[in-house]
Amino acid sequence: MMGEPGIQTSLVRAIHNGIQVLVQVNGLALDIYLLVEDVDFDRIPDILPTARFEQNGQIHVSSLGLEDEPVEDEMESILANMDSDDTVLFFCADVDAYDTALDFINYTGDRSFVPIS
Repeated sequence: MMGEPGIQTSLVRAIHNGIQVLVQVNGLALDIYLLVEDVDFDRIPDILPTARFEQNGQIHVSSLGLEDEPVEDEMESILANMDSDDTVLFFCADVDAYDTALDFINYTGDRSFVPIS
């Protein structure tokens, strides 16, 4: 399945149970984290660099693949409400949701992540 037209995504780094990507869409630069794990607000300070909390832009959190709502619809509703320099963490219910999310943002690079030991 093809992703959304006009979205360009590049890898920033692999992280525990996911990846960080930079997404360019509609003239915006969005910092997106995709993780295959349960939503855990207590982990957010461990996931995001400390400096991120001192910068402008909002931090959004969403889950993918847990509800009946298609992953693409959930992502589209979040991305439509983001401004440049915003960050979003997508907690994916499983690898299928993770892959679907990466397809949606036209990411074709390495999808492997750092396992939590």
